[in-house]
Amino acid sequence: MIQSRTWRQHSKNASTYVENTRVLSLCHDIAIAAKHLTVERPKTAENPRLLSERVMEQRPSIPVDGDDDDNFDNFLPPGTLVHTTSVRIMLETDDGGSVDALRFAADCIMEWDRFFKLHGLA
Repeated sequence: MIQSRTWRQHSKNASTYVENTRVLSLCHDIAIAAKHLTVERPKTAENPRLLSERVMEQRPSIPVDGDDDDNFDNFLPPGTLVHTTSVRIMLETDDGGSVDALRFAADCIMEWDRFFKLHGLA
């Protein structure tokens, strides 16, 4: 178990690390906004927000091999146009920057991993 004094020092180190790491500062502002619907003391001036982006595509179908139990190999003739819609979440900032939210989350995890290793917590 971490002693109280050690815990306070790690907490202070973590706060400083967040303030000095852009991706974690943005993450902080998003988390606070999600919880409180406002950010009174943002870590950045970038006003980060999550937005959904809908992508609609039209592609030709491709042959699909069925299982041995199936009596059919293809349910659409090859070349038939298939419409697909996908949604991805994007992180956008006031400076016009945009990044896929999954990529952003992975970057946050990498930064926390770096912090834990730096402070012997990993």
